[in-house]
Amino acid sequence: MAGVMKKSAYRGSPDPMTLKLTRIRAGLTQRQAAGLAGISVESWPRYERGERRMPAETWRTFLQNSGAKVTR
Repeated sequence: MAGVMKKSAYRGSPDPMTLKLTRIRAGLTQRQAAGLAGISVESWPRYERGERRMPAETWRTFLQNSGAKVTR
């Protein structure tokens, strides 16, 4: 099945509130955050609303590129 990710791809991924708070505290717009994560501008709000789950690798990419610290 194309486009289906293994459950392990999501281990370590953020919940929607952590994602949003981390972005806001880093002083980033959704557009800026998406660029740093290497995803489409349309995807970021879906992750923040909990419509989709962000893969852990995307989360790590965002944290590394943004220098953001995870907060709750």
